Amino acid sequence: MSIAFFNFLLLTPLALIGLFLAFNMKIKAAPVLIMIIVQLIPLLGFLVLSRHRVALIPVLIPFAAFTITELAGSWKGGKNIKIIMVLVILTGWSASPNNEDTVTLSKLDYGTIYNMYYLESLKKYSDKLEWREATLLLEDFIDSYEPRSLKNIKPFYICKHMKEAEVYLFFSQIHSLQSQALLQAGDTESATEEEQISSRLKEAGSINH
Repeated sequence: MSIAFFNFLLLTPLALIGLFLAFNMKIKAAPVLIMIIVQLIPLLGFLVLSRHRVALIPVLIPFAAFTITELAGSWKGGKNIKIIMVLVILTGWSASPNNEDTVTLSKLDYGTIYNMYYLESLKKYSDKLEWREATLLLEDFIDSYEPRSLKNIKPFYICKHMKEAEVYLFFSQIHSLQSQALLQAGDTESATEEEQISSRLKEAGSINH
């Protein structure tokens, strides 16, 4: 979506209005509605990354297109004005979340990703003493998911609230694991660097809860 000329900020309000219009006009779209429901259940319950929403695009686009079609083909009366007003309200609402927690990943989110996609493989590499593969796996997790603010942590920085501290402490543990794996792989220099990063993150996350 980041390389497309539109994104979820535009697509979602258009699709929601299209869903309402489809119900209101009694348009038969049961197969598409079932697809939306089936995809939303695991998305809301288990998947925490925005990239997982991409699967919704093919089923949302028809309803978004329906909204645009209605806007273009119904200039008489106040129908267009109502649709545009609702579209503006929904766009403003989706662009302004009620609190920071709705857009910020927590320790639980990162932990879920780690446990689902990395932990089992890491255990296999450790059991087989394949430490180089273990370091590459942890490096992939760090590069893919560690927040940029943690990568560029300022000296003597202290977390401002508990949720932020939990994320810092979580990645402190990940860097500590990476240090141990690098040490086992014989790369003492990189192991020392990772342990230093782990210590800085731990100090930043050590606040009085």
